[in-house]
Amino acid sequence: METVVGLEIHVELKTESKMFCACQTRFGMPPNSQCCPVCMGLPGALPTVNQKAVELGALAGIALHSQVQAQSRFDRKQYFYPDLPKGYQITQRMHPLCIGGFLSLPDSGKRIEIEEMHLEEDAGKITHRGASSYVDLNRCGLPLLEIVTKPMLSNGQEAYVFLNLLRDTLMMLGVTTGKMQEGALRVDVNVSVHEAGTPLGDRTEMKNLSSFKAVRAAIDHEAARQMKIIASGEKIVGETRRWDERGGYSVSMRKKEGEQDYRYFPEPDLPWLHLDPTGLEEMINRLPELPEAIQLRLIKIPGMAAEKAIQLSNAPALLACFDAAVKIAPDAKKILNWLLGDYRAIAKKNALLPDCPPFTPDQFAALMHRVVAENLPYKDARAELEAISK
Repeated sequence: METVVGLEIHVELKTESKMFCACQTRFGMPPNSQCCPVCMGLPGALPTVNQKAVELGALAGIALHSQVQAQSRFDRKQYFYPDLPKGYQITQRMHPLCIGGFLSLPDSGKRIEIEEMHLEEDAGKITHRGASSYVDLNRCGLPLLEIVTKPMLSNGQEAYVFLNLLRDTLMMLGVTTGKMQEGALRVDVNVSVHEAGTPLGDRTEMKNLSSFKAVRAAIDHEAARQMKIIASGEKIVGETRRWDERGGYSVSMRKKEGEQDYRYFPEPDLPWLHLDPTGLEEMINRLPELPEAIQLRLIKIPGMAAEKAIQLSNAPALLACFDAAVKIAPDAKKILNWLLGDYRAIAKKNALLPDCPPFTPDQFAALMHRVVAENLPYKDARAELEAISK
């Protein structure tokens, strides 16, 4: 049996105000202190689009090799829940901001394709205490970018690697804070199993997983559960399930809604979005080397493990030192041991930043040249590394 996984990632965009109003987006403020008639859904209140959110969504699309659409449109998604006061969500169903895209995993090179990426608003938050429930609308209307992958992940570990790469990319560009503990990035997983060569099986969904470790565990547990059900001769029920992270199991919540249940139609209060091609070209030209490209470049170097490539891609200062050193002392394994081993040990002992060394790339490269080319004894090299780390 094969496992097939698709992800829906909700990325909170790093803006000062909400998606369709001027309310602030600061985390941790008193309940219902960052609300207005627009995000509270009061009659007669009209939305206006946050330009910064659109720009960040387009920037994410460019970074993920997506086709950013010159024209896109908002729709209404109808459903009722106490923390959605309008009774509908403004989203992009028919004409999303970005279509297609991909990220390549560093360890395997497997390309995980993206179906589409669309802008939408977040719902509020409900807190349950005993027999009472409390609604906080501060989060209601926060700008989100939902990234929908194609069903082509094979297990929890692949999803874990993909999500880390995605978060690192978006955080490098300032698209999101990436703080999962604050709800800035949440993941829904869709899991199905089937025999190789047969159509995909019925899928189940687990919503709002709040850590990548939970995503990995939930996928593997759900795949095993479905395989057990099929082996017993029963059928998989398409449903939404809740993952219990403490217990390590999932429980059924409700039957999965279909597209017809949401009764989508074009948002009448907002015009089409028209993007300036010149602005998109400027974004492309300003892009730095992103984690995906860094990792794929590094993994080709003899002696470079995927884990080390990932560590370097997340530490620009260390990467600069490595790149400088490997040019004149081509022994990646030895350089990595000094940079990620010896220097970090020195940093820990002297309360230095482990990813921001006080020495320059040229200083480190010169030392590594002496270590590799001149066989500088370890004791002397360690003393010199400590000296330039002060």
